[in-house]
Amino acid sequence: MTKHIKVFFQTNGFVYMMYVAGVIMLIGATVYSVVENINFIDSLWWAFVTSTTVGYGDIVPYTNIGRLIAVVLMLTGIGIFGALTSTITSFFMNNNDDKIENQNMEIKELNIKITQLLEKMDRNEIG
Repeated sequence: MTKHIKVFFQTNGFVYMMYVAGVIMLIGATVYSVVENINFIDSLWWAFVTSTTVGYGDIVPYTNIGRLIAVVLMLTGIGIFGALTSTITSFFMNNNDDKIENQNMEIKELNIKITQLLEKMDRNEIG
């Protein structure tokens, strides 16, 4: 199971995108906290809610800089969810491709064995 999780996070460079998104959220929350004069925990909550595009409305930006940070977080959030969807799709498609390739190899091996057995049967009938 751990192997699948590692492969999942390595698909499409998803782990790097998560790092970038995390840094953007932390920077956004820090600047938002200073600009809007609220505590860091509330600002981190706001950054997370904004980047997921949920937007509960319990904390809202009042300054232009706060609104600009909100826009950056919203766009980042949309990108992250798009990347997550793409990563999930690629992960399952790659797993499926591997299974199909393994099945094709098994079919080829079985065809070779069948051909060998048929040739052996033909030789036994002639002899």
